[in-house]
Amino acid sequence: MTASQPLLGRTLGGRFKITSHLGEGAMASVFRGVDLSRQTDIAIKVMHPHLAQDRTFTGRFKREAQAASMIKHANSVAIFDIGEEQGVHFIVMELCPGRDLRETLRIDKRLSEPRAVRIVASVCEALHAAHQLGVVHRDLKPENVMVLYDPSSQRDAVKVLDFGIAKLVDSQPKVRVSGETDSDPPPALTQFGVVVGTPAYMSPEQCRGQSLDGRSDLYTCGILLYQLVTGQVPFDSPSPLETAGKQAFEPPPPPSSILPTINRDLEAIILKTLSKSPAERPQTAMELRETLVGWLDAQGEIERAAPANVDLRALGKTMPMKAMAASVEDFLKQRGIQGPFQPQAAAEVPLAPIAGSRGQLGTTIPNDAPQPAAPAPPMPVPAAPPPPVVGQGLPQPLPPDAAAAPDGRYPPPPAPLVTPPPEPEKKGLGLSGCLFLVLAVVAGVAVGVTAFRFLPATLP
Repeated sequence: MTASQPLLGRTLGGRFKITSHLGEGAMASVFRGVDLSRQTDIAIKVMHPHLAQDRTFTGRFKREAQAASMIKHANSVAIFDIGEEQGVHFIVMELCPGRDLRETLRIDKRLSEPRAVRIVASVCEALHAAHQLGVVHRDLKPENVMVLYDPSSQRDAVKVLDFGIAKLVDSQPKVRVSGETDSDPPPALTQFGVVVGTPAYMSPEQCRGQSLDGRSDLYTCGILLYQLVTGQVPFDSPSPLETAGKQAFEPPPPPSSILPTINRDLEAIILKTLSKSPAERPQTAMELRETLVGWLDAQGEIERAAPANVDLRALGKTMPMKAMAASVEDFLKQRGIQGPFQPQAAAEVPLAPIAGSRGQLGTTIPNDAPQPAAPAPPMPVPAAPPPPVVGQGLPQPLPPDAAAAPDGRYPPPPAPLVTPPPEPEKKGLGLSGCLFLVLAVVAGVAVGVTAFRFLPATLP
């Protein structure tokens, strides 16, 4: 950061004031600044001084940065201005107040499969807009993908960075910013792309030094998706040259070898995108995006169909008595629930006989009424029902040869033989007892009065 200190507080282009230092890259330093004309926060990328001394390099850089500034997409960081002032080459771009995927992985270790797919699908949208202009990123990696949480949609907003150092495909028209003629990149630039690039995210053709097109960026999208889901890159070695060699010639280990629970359809998409031959990968960024969106839609259909595999206990209520459903399947369909239903076999419980005749159902049985006898246990073979016990209030069963009436109804069973309980014996004094009691009381009173009258005369 020592070389960046003199730039703090400096105003470039008469309107872009540098306020603080954000970070260092292999090619440039990144600062936070303010656009004085609009009073908005911006990011300013300033090329390292030792690279700015190569005129061929700076001319190529300007043309490629100008081409990147033509990319107008919500998932691509907007470039506002490109300039040079007193030997300082700078790019003014949109400031993204989020964190990059590298920081996100450091905190979360790995992402859920749907979230990872949504992020890479958004990256594909930005790449599609660039590829339409003939611009290949070449340096796609977690540090160049910003993730901003959007509270309104509760989703991640994705921004792809560093299109300013992307390669303009030779078959596309060059975008000129000066009268200089186009030329092949100098050896220093080619060496820069191989040495200080990130071999863990390079395509096989890039590691072999072959020509590149948009399918090279799609290979890197496969690596990003691989890492976001599993937490690891497919090829990683202490030596960058060894990593580049594996990237160029060895097949990647299946993601399921790291994450056994990964969705198999998603694993197939990742492995297809990581094909060594560009012809075997998705051919355009939009094709890869549509594949990923199709996978998300399929997962959504599975989630919506999951509640169909329920039983009646999960409904929170029992079947109403008036339900006109021929089967449990029809009952579930009437309530908008689709899917197979496998009822559980219920344990057989023997039913106890009902005491009383049909006309007595629902009536209250007195507490002192005699209780019916316990039902006999079920017999292993059919047998005639036992005769009713007289006096216990049990209905007499119909005989086996009972014939139905002409209207199809069976005659009502005979009334049960009920023996009324005996009247309790009344016990009391009776008439003679009452007369004796009255005479005893009168005699007692008379004796008491006589004694009270003659008692004082007898006392001394």
